[in-house]
Amino acid sequence: MSGADTSDLCLSQLAPNVRLYDRRRNRERLVQAVERQGSIAYLSLRDPKTGEVERLPFVVSGLADCFDVLDAAGAAFGGDAALVCLVAEAHRLNHSYLFNPVFATETSLIDPLLHQFVAVYGLPPGDGHRSPHAAGDLLLLASAAPGSARYPG
Repeated sequence: MSGADTSDLCLSQLAPNVRLYDRRRNRERLVQAVERQGSIAYLSLRDPKTGEVERLPFVVSGLADCFDVLDAAGAAFGGDAALVCLVAEAHRLNHSYLFNPVFATETSLIDPLLHQFVAVYGLPPGDGHRSPHAAGDLLLLASAAPGSARYPG
């Protein structure tokens, strides 16, 4: 199969509502219309994000170099993996307070003292939701007197 046969096969796959990946612009396009005039093909392409339709000329033999035909699986997994991971993590963190009311204290680098924890969350000390170092906080508060050099332990 020669290069011209491959591009003709690509041109025969182009029909209205076919989804293409435009390699030059790195985005998805939707075919609105295809007009062939000799060795030139005019493609009317719609951008799914903006809705803008462009009518562009292409050399028929170069269509395979400019576009990939997207199927359902190709479009679903065509995204940048790192970006998808960041978006998923952002959504997870955005809704985490719904499942764990003390999420902020568990992920912060500063441990609140017990009286701060109770003042903010309104939870009594024996409620099960306590600061990870609540016992140490109480001990430090009880033993820290001005001018004393005692260390808990």
